[in-house]
Amino acid sequence: MSQNDILIRNIIGKSPVYMRPPYGSINALVLSAMATWGYQVVTWNLDSGDWAHNNDSNMIAENDASYANDMAGHPIPATPFISLQHDFVINEINWALHVITKFKNLGYSFVTVGECLGVPASQWYR
Repeated sequence: MSQNDILIRNIIGKSPVYMRPPYGSINALVLSAMATWGYQVVTWNLDSGDWAHNNDSNMIAENDASYANDMAGHPIPATPFISLQHDFVINEINWALHVITKFKNLGYSFVTVGECLGVPASQWYR
């Protein structure tokens, strides 16, 4: 975490407050350590499933069907949610463009983690 913190601070001039634990793996030790180091642990409540179709040419169609089912539990705009996306997926750019276009057309908006959590912008970084 400290190396990531230094790298991010060198690039944008401040340190992040939010962190996502790898694989969403959380326990009391992780929460305690992150709080001690000044981080707020944030996870997702909607998994895009993009990781399961890394090299699949049908990624968009397969993820789209899964996403539509998951989205049924998040009525617009009553329930904010955080969607897990991965940038290592080969087709991720096409998938991201598809998701953004599709859900903007459905009336959703895309915001920062801080905005989604209702935290003032002054508290997003250290």
